[in-house]
Amino acid sequence: MAAKLILLVCCFGVASAVVQNYCKVTGTACTTSATCASGQTCVNRDNKNKVCCATANLGCQDLNVAGTTSNTCASNKASGLCSDPNYTSLITTQCPATCGLCSGSPTCADVNVSECLKNVALCSNSAYNSVMSVQCRKTCGYCTSG
Repeated sequence: MAAKLILLVCCFGVASAVVQNYCKVTGTACTTSATCASGQTCVNRDNKNKVCCATANLGCQDLNVAGTTSNTCASNKASGLCSDPNYTSLITTQCPATCGLCSGSPTCADVNVSECLKNVALCSNSAYNSVMSVQCRKTCGYCTSG
């Protein structure tokens, strides 16, 4: 029986494209990397806005997709899909943070501070642990320091 990859959704809106890389700081609005200064890339700031971002300010997160459950990446990891070569492409796109595919250790920052503050009650809801630990690390107290 083939395993089924389920995509991730959260309380933060739908991503229009792959959101593996996001910018941890506010930058100049952009539509493509061609409009950014040298050494910068046009990436998502918060699933709604794209900004020019220096490589040092890039972060890594799981992708949010409409019509799925919030614990999907955790379920995929528990099912062994993170290391299944048949799912490498999908896991790399959908669940890089949960599956440990991000370089370096996670930064202590929220992906979208205003949304995290509005949804702070979800920090203690076990159904949202995997998503809040990526989206709202600082607000929810998931950081070891910072």
